[in-house]
Amino acid sequence: MVQPATVKKPELGAASWEAAELFDLSMEDLYSSLFLEVFSGNRFIAGMKPFVTCYGGHQFGSWAGQLGDGRTINLAHLFG
Repeated sequence: MVQPATVKKPELGAASWEAAELFDLSMEDLYSSLFLEVFSGNRFIAGMKPFVTCYGGHQFGSWAGQLGDGRTINLAHLFG
């Protein structure tokens, strides 16, 4: 588990109503302070375990080794 850096004043830049519906989130949920705190990584809810990954693979017919550095933090694994 990793700890994301906190954000002083998170703001919602864009939201997908169609994606929100898949998770039973309402428009009120999307514009709530709790949504901003959770999805900015400032606050965790039950079951959240943030993680990072690196990956490696073949590129142009040769082993390229590590291709990513794992900087993106996944806040939760939603399925499984």
